Amino acid sequence: MEKVKKFEDLKIWQKAHQMFNMFCDDVENFPNKKSAWVIADQGLRSIGSISANITEGYGSQSGKEFVRFLMIARRENSESLNWLIKCRERKFITEERFREYANLSEEIRKMINSLVSKLRKNSFTSSLSYSFTLIEILVASFIFVVAVLATFSAFYSTTSFQAKTKVVRETTQEARNVIETLTREIRLADGVDVLDSSDLPCSLDSPCPVLKITKDGVDKKYKNDSGSHKIILILDSTSAVDVTTTNVYVSNLSFTKKSDGGIQIQLTIKEKQYAKMAEKGVITLKTTVYRRGYK
Repeated sequence: MEKVKKFEDLKIWQKAHQMFNMFCDDVENFPNKKSAWVIADQGLRSIGSISANITEGYGSQSGKEFVRFLMIARRENSESLNWLIKCRERKFITEERFREYANLSEEIRKMINSLVSKLRKNSFTSSLSYSFTLIEILVASFIFVVAVLATFSAFYSTTSFQAKTKVVRETTQEARNVIETLTREIRLADGVDVLDSSDLPCSLDSPCPVLKITKDGVDKKYKNDSGSHKIILILDSTSAVDVTTTNVYVSNLSFTKKSDGGIQIQLTIKEKQYAKMAEKGVITLKTTVYRRGYK
């Protein structure tokens, strides 16, 4: 078997990249409709994220980090299938073309699971070998007992730290994804405005809960749903799409229109569920974005 020298050599990356190129080709033939534009945008983001996370994980040079990014890629693969189902139902792609995507998505899922298992097994084997070396060194029974007690104490401390770190890492990634989505929308928009809870325009430097994006004559609105505490994308008066996952709780999302034309975004997000021996991870991000060509 030829040794992998770069991420492009990974068969799993090649499959994910193939899927992205297929969707890019199909998007070019989508009808000029609001629903087609929204689904194409979300589909390109999620399908493109599969190969992107595989690449980032491979570049981490760490088995544990690679596994973490592969798990994100697996979630993006599942989300991509959701958007492809919508494409099929809206007749943007044929049933035959959808089956090609579904088969490729399933192949990617199995390859991710297989690679994750191998990485975890290699990590366990290395740790086991290292432990045997320590046992051989600890020939004195007294020293061995002390080492076991110390290890037992450190286990709970390390487990608590790792659990907290995992919560913060995943919550931060979710917050980054939201900010990246909103930033992309603002930069590519034909028009941007911030609205209050009654959908009335807000004055300058006043934080408001709704972001209105106008692109190609189509209006979209982003807001934090007070009931579910998830960020939603409102396509029309009766249709809305969740932007954040069910794993996080959005406690604040505000938009402020600045005098220089920028839109200031402030987001506070935290892990929805308590993890064992871990506190909730709370992340607050604040940034100012300008439309492309504006500044």
